[in-house]
Amino acid sequence: CLSGGTGDEMVDSGAQQLVYAKVPIRMIRPLRLLKIIRLLRLMKVFAAIDNSLQAPNPMFQIDLWIQKAMFLLVVVTFIEHLYCCTFWLLKEIFEEDMQGFLDYQNVDRDDVISQYILAGYFINTIFTTVGFGDVYGRNTAERCFIILVEWTGAICFATVVSEIQDMVHKFNRRAHGRKERMQYVRGFLASYHCSDALRREILEWVHFSFMVQHDKADQMGVLESLPLDLQERLALHLNKGMIGEIPLLANIKAQGRAQFLATLALQSGWRLCRDQEEIIVMNSEADRIYMITAGHVQLLAEDGTLLATLSLGDYFGYLSPDGTPWAGEQVVFVAQGPCELSFVSAEVYHEALQHAPAAVRAELLDNGDHPKHFHRSS
Repeated sequence: CLSGGTGDEMVDSGAQQLVYAKVPIRMIRPLRLLKIIRLLRLMKVFAAIDNSLQAPNPMFQIDLWIQKAMFLLVVVTFIEHLYCCTFWLLKEIFEEDMQGFLDYQNVDRDDVISQYILAGYFINTIFTTVGFGDVYGRNTAERCFIILVEWTGAICFATVVSEIQDMVHKFNRRAHGRKERMQYVRGFLASYHCSDALRREILEWVHFSFMVQHDKADQMGVLESLPLDLQERLALHLNKGMIGEIPLLANIKAQGRAQFLATLALQSGWRLCRDQEEIIVMNSEADRIYMITAGHVQLLAEDGTLLATLSLGDYFGYLSPDGTPWAGEQVVFVAQGPCELSFVSAEVYHEALQHAPAAVRAELLDNGDHPKHFHRSS
């Protein structure tokens, strides 16, 4: 037989072969961690849930910011879990003194939960850029892996902070917008040395009108994105049926009434009034009916005597199908505090009447009874 090398060389060679032989043996147990690939199914499940929430008729409704927070939590948790398992796999393979490492960390060799918590603790210190230094890379493989984790952690941390900031901003978008608007107007008034009384009235109006104007802008944005028939139906719904309670329109029996009311609701105007603002004087020029959507309105006689106070859902004004002017007593409607009104003008009314079904048009023109100048639904 042939042999080569000294006895010491043969011993060294045998020891080296023994070391390399341990590597695949030590890999057997950690390789079970590859089962984490199954967690990808959770991403598919979450994607299916997200698609169902975006459906026209979801089984349950969840706010968008909550959906984004849940998605962010699932993604970050999955990445951290993947890196925890990968870190421990590298430890099992390349750590020369695994038992010493575990003893230093006060973790038992068979305590899988404590090992996972230790790995998660280390990965989270990297992700959150804390890095206490009690766990660190002890060999080349671990150091290379930590470089990857650091870059991933930086990206995840920046993404989480950005998303949270975006969610908080959108959640308080209108409140922040109103604060910025108030600050701008306050500075503008101060620069022109407005009196305290004028400044207070202007700021009170801006504070009241900002939210209402934004709500109205949102409504108009949605309405304008819809086909005409859906616009009319949604406008009628947003009107909350108030337009159908006006006597002039409530008595319509002909087929096509709903279509006619929807057209009026879509074309109705909108107005904000501040405290003590004169809304309409009932005289020969009165040409519209107002509906109160927020606030209160006072009905005053010519001498200023309070006759009635109208509130949400009430209406006042005058419209005539044949253009007959108002011939009743002359009274005045004045806002009691800030109020929001919608109205149907004579121009809009007659335009809708021209395009109304023949039966509706005939019934309105044949009806000689005109509505009273105000009505209190309560």
